[in-house]
Amino acid sequence: MYSLARFSLLEMTECSAVLRQLGEQSSSLQDAASRAVDYLFRTLGNPDTGARDCVLVRCFKTVSYNRLNPMTQQRVREQLGGIAPFPDLKCFTLMATAGEEAEWNQVERSHRYRAIPMVSADFVKQFPMFSQLLHQFGLSSSFDVAPEGEWLVDLEEKTYNVFYVPDAVGSPYVPVQEGFVLKYGVKSVLCFGGMLPSRDLFVVVLFSRTPVPRDTAALCKSLALSLKTSLLACDETVPLEAGVDAHSSSAPVFGAPEQGAGLRHQSRLAVAEQLLRVYENAVRTQSAGIAQAKQALWERANALERSEQALSEQTRIVNSVLRSMGDGVVVTDAEGQLVVANPAVESILGFSPFDIPLTAWAERYEFFHADTVTPFGQDEWPLARALRGEKIDWLEVYLRASQGMPGRWISINARPIKDEAGVLSGTVVVFHDITWLKRAQDALFESEYRFRSLVEGARDIIFTLSADITITSLNPAFETVTNWSRSQWMGEPLVALLHPDDAGFCQDVLQAILERGAPLTCSMQISTKQGGYVTGEFVGTPQMRQGRVIGVLGIIRDVTERRRIEDALRVSEERLRSIVQSTKDAIVLVNALMKVAFWNKGAEATFGYSAEEIIGQPVTMIIPERYHEELERNVQRVRLFERVQLTSRTLELFGRRKDGGEFPLELSVTSWKGKSDLFFTIIMRDISERRSAEEELDRLHHHNQVVLNSAGEGIYGIDRDGRLTFVNPAAAKMFGWEAEALIGQPFSTLVHRPDFREGASGERLSPIVETIQGGEIREEADSRFWRRDGTSFPVEYVSTPIRERGDIVGAVVVFKDTTDRKRAEEQLQDSLRRLRKLSGRMEGIREEERGRIARELHDELGVGLTCLKIDLSRLGGLLGERLEPRDRAKVDEKIRGMKEQVDSTITSVQRIVAELRPGVLDDLGLVAAIEWQCRDFQRRTGVACHCTVSHEDLRVDPEHATAVFRICQEALTNVTRHAQATEVHVRLEDQGGGLLLQVSDNGRGIPSDRLADARSFGLLGMRERAGLLGGDVQIETKEGSGTTIALQLPR
Repeated sequence: MYSLARFSLLEMTECSAVLRQLGEQSSSLQDAASRAVDYLFRTLGNPDTGARDCVLVRCFKTVSYNRLNPMTQQRVREQLGGIAPFPDLKCFTLMATAGEEAEWNQVERSHRYRAIPMVSADFVKQFPMFSQLLHQFGLSSSFDVAPEGEWLVDLEEKTYNVFYVPDAVGSPYVPVQEGFVLKYGVKSVLCFGGMLPSRDLFVVVLFSRTPVPRDTAALCKSLALSLKTSLLACDETVPLEAGVDAHSSSAPVFGAPEQGAGLRHQSRLAVAEQLLRVYENAVRTQSAGIAQAKQALWERANALERSEQALSEQTRIVNSVLRSMGDGVVVTDAEGQLVVANPAVESILGFSPFDIPLTAWAERYEFFHADTVTPFGQDEWPLARALRGEKIDWLEVYLRASQGMPGRWISINARPIKDEAGVLSGTVVVFHDITWLKRAQDALFESEYRFRSLVEGARDIIFTLSADITITSLNPAFETVTNWSRSQWMGEPLVALLHPDDAGFCQDVLQAILERGAPLTCSMQISTKQGGYVTGEFVGTPQMRQGRVIGVLGIIRDVTERRRIEDALRVSEERLRSIVQSTKDAIVLVNALMKVAFWNKGAEATFGYSAEEIIGQPVTMIIPERYHEELERNVQRVRLFERVQLTSRTLELFGRRKDGGEFPLELSVTSWKGKSDLFFTIIMRDISERRSAEEELDRLHHHNQVVLNSAGEGIYGIDRDGRLTFVNPAAAKMFGWEAEALIGQPFSTLVHRPDFREGASGERLSPIVETIQGGEIREEADSRFWRRDGTSFPVEYVSTPIRERGDIVGAVVVFKDTTDRKRAEEQLQDSLRRLRKLSGRMEGIREEERGRIARELHDELGVGLTCLKIDLSRLGGLLGERLEPRDRAKVDEKIRGMKEQVDSTITSVQRIVAELRPGVLDDLGLVAAIEWQCRDFQRRTGVACHCTVSHEDLRVDPEHATAVFRICQEALTNVTRHAQATEVHVRLEDQGGGLLLQVSDNGRGIPSDRLADARSFGLLGMRERAGLLGGDVQIETKEGSGTTIALQLPR
């Protein structure tokens, strides 16, 4: 057998010779292919173990569609969607197959690869192995044929090639990964082949379970030439030289037409010429190679030197391996003298073999056979037998100490070491300490004696059944659980004990155990003597005797409590899974190799990698290189506590997202030990926002300190107990204390004298205390704080609660010394009082002056105008008697104009007199004056004005009546000037203790900025006039909806 793992040039030559001979012995091309495939399947393997290297070997050849059998043609049409191809279309056809499975040894049972039509490059790509094979051979979907002799040599070099897949697992060129490659352990795929003179391709495909090195793949080019020679002996197709016009044909690469068998002789002559030219080129190549031999020898010398260095390195590695092995290894020379012994030998034997000669080992130990009684003779020692050329495998030896040392059980493997000529050069002996195994066996023997007592004392029901499912034995637990007597159920069918709902199913399970000879489990309910049922979990195992199932051994355990725990555990796992997947933190599980094993959705959102991308990758992918050492150091610290069930360490560093961006994160490493492996749970949290918040907090703290220290207002804080926690410089200065001296002191005794707690007398709590207790912001505009010297000063302050996580932990008080402001306010109020008194006096004088002017205008000017009108009338009469009629008319017209002018002037004087001081106000009172004012307003403006009074005989003193009248007059004047109203309502009402005057319009309203404008003298005048008498003017307005002016005046 030839191993693909170490296929030599000599083995290749021998294999090639056999392939050529197989063609001479074959009756047809398919017979030659079958012989070659069968030979390669049987011959390629491990010569030491006899195991075959190949799982499957197949040979393919291109064949025209019209030469295929009907079944294969049908397969081709199916692949082409039912369309019949051209008769000369070439198809990659399975010629021979050999493999481990029975169906792999028959061409007819192959379906997908029976025949592959070469209709186009795109179609062939559906079969990636063949598509890549053509590419590897240097062939495209079509090429021109040239029959010249030089082309044959080019074709030889071009088409003898190898398609090599070193790692079949996961390769896109090797199909059926799950059901073939992984299932049968295919490691490499090797294809070799070429082109026949008939322009048909042939290829052999080896699916090897042994990894094929690249050197072996290169040697297979020679196998391709030998296989071609074997196939040529039986090829009945037309050669290339048989009448094909190279320059006129543009057919597909596998579409050349075939001729009859009469041209076979010419084809073989062409092949012979082709092979002669190939061999001639080979001879020339070998001749040229001799010239390179000297250079090759020099290179070989260098290679030998490198080999010696590699051997030295390999020796170092071997020594390292020997030192780290748990088994003892001893190497001797051909004389039995010790050459190598690793440290494990001394650990196993209790002494160094270099200190004591091998012949003196009997002084330390006696060697016994497995019965621990029969001693070994010196010629039976494993070392002695290995020196005689024997191979010893797993020989168990008992070493009994002769000097009080403990005995040991040792398993020994020994091999003779021979050189290339087969001459013994030494031995190697491997000691494996199996003392623990023997002790385990002894414990097993002892456990068998305990088995019955365990069965008898078990709390689970243990029983046996015969082949007809009747009970043959029951342990005492049966009586404890069911209260039935064991003797009562011996020989009875088990199903009679079961709940009717379980009887049929459990009967099938028991029958399956008896038929399959395999253990099965199920749940069942067993009846109790009291009439109830016990739910249990049944485990049934077949009882065997001489390879035959004779019954069932069953165990029933009450699983009520366990199921309750399992349900609780399932709920807990679901809750944990929900938490892990819903949290925003990245939760990553890594194994002991620091490879990612679990990746939650929070990790996907944090780093940008999906679980499919990151699982199986090193966790350092998400950590910048500068932090790798720190991460490894912390993981190693956690690893030191792996005996502890749960340990954790937390650190802060930077993470790296998929896009390369870095961000700060907080990383917590937790280790936990599974059944056999150590795992690490890494919880990572993006702390970018927290870092920003901390920086902002520091900035705000600095800013607050600056504000506190530079603020002119006093600021201090207290806790829930009323003790001062901070005081700014301005407050300390106002209090007359140093800020440090106030910290921790009760504010109620130092700066704010009202009691901190409500006393027995029920006095009011301090607003600051109410802030702490109620959580409300309190403002005090008039309070007093106390200085260190015992004096007080007026303040206004605002107390605001301090909250942490929703709880009130204190309050901050901001206050201002209002001494200067109080003094200024008092001065201002005094000035206002004097100004208002002065204004009232001025208003009285103004009204008196208006009345005087009105009277004078009425008495003097009114009377004079009336007299003038009378005189004009007289003058008209006198002149009329003396003038001519024509002149008289002119004079009358002129006098009439003068009289109208006098009447107009009288009317204006009356109006002015009324505005200055309406006589109706003095003569008839306020109600008549208001009603007259409304009628006059309507007459002058044309705006409907409705007047309503509550009492017709409303009596008001002259001062109040004048104020009400003037305010009403000013309100109507504003309506005329600004409101653009169409209707006005005036209401005068006696409210018992005061008067109400209300003037409402439906105009455009007063803009809010004008209400607050200090230059609105009309509105200001109304308020001042009302204020002089202790009244108030309220204005309600909305733009577009009118205005209401209401006067409240006490009587």
